[in-house]
Amino acid sequence: MKKAFTLLEIVIVIVIVGILAYFGAELTVKIYNGYFHSRTINYLTTQTDLTLEIIAKRLENRIHQSVISRTSGTEFTHISFRPTSHTIANKDNILEWISYSYESFQNGGWSGFIDIDGPNTNKTARTISTPGSNLCCKTDTGELYNSAKYTMADLTDTNGKKIDFSSNYTVGMIFRSNEVTGNIKNSFGFDHSTFAANSVVKVKAKSDGSPVLEVDSADIGKVNKIYEQYYLAHTAYAIVPVNPKDGRSDTTPDDGRFDIYLHYNYRPWLGEKYNDTNTPKALLASGVKGFSYKALDNTIILQLCMTDIRLPINEASLEENIVCKRRAVL
Repeated sequence: MKKAFTLLEIVIVIVIVGILAYFGAELTVKIYNGYFHSRTINYLTTQTDLTLEIIAKRLENRIHQSVISRTSGTEFTHISFRPTSHTIANKDNILEWISYSYESFQNGGWSGFIDIDGPNTNKTARTISTPGSNLCCKTDTGELYNSAKYTMADLTDTNGKKIDFSSNYTVGMIFRSNEVTGNIKNSFGFDHSTFAANSVVKVKAKSDGSPVLEVDSADIGKVNKIYEQYYLAHTAYAIVPVNPKDGRSDTTPDDGRFDIYLHYNYRPWLGEKYNDTNTPKALLASGVKGFSYKALDNTIILQLCMTDIRLPINEASLEENIVCKRRAVL
């Protein structure tokens, strides 16, 4: 009866065990890498979709003529005239626009229509009648808390920039037409050297609760022609890429990954800028490898590429750990 293994049998067993261990370890690594890659891609897909959704929702309510592409300085151009060769590495990289006050429009705060021939539309009296609007304040039954005044106040109650629609000429009125007074440089207040805003009329609501807009005396010259439809605006928006190392938008990070911020609650027609110290901003995404945009007629195409900032630089730079998504905003 055989009582022990021979040396040859032991060697064969060791070789077989070694082969199994090698392939088992390699298989384990492949399974782990596959799981890690899938988790990273799923995370990036979610983050990219969410970021594009936030930007797109605000762009949907844009004043089309107001969308510009600018540098971190004073240079800018209308997005329709922006060369497609412009990228974050060399030219303009900040997307900026004025949005109409969607929330106050949805709750019936303003109708968007003007009674051109009504007695309350009077240039001399600086009043514009807008039937069907709930602009402000008091009626015979008391306060109108669903009015444009209170909605806009709630939306702008940040960093001490809360606006009072019935007291100050802070809200912008833009006639809904294809015409822009002058060129883009002096139409909406984006030119920080002049602060001209020839296409924006500053208005306030009458405190008696009537559906009548009162025009700022300094802007009555802009009302040479009154159109039947208008927008009200209480804020502009800017999407700004930032180098997380130095906090600047005009430098490229060493690892190519930057942050993008949403700036809001500022009014260019009042001389306010997206980069004023009291203009609020929110971090939209980190680990961004590319953010680009272009206009096709009235449609804006956005593209966003992201990596997982939890990965080391050498891993995050691998092509398989980058997710790019596009979004068309009509």
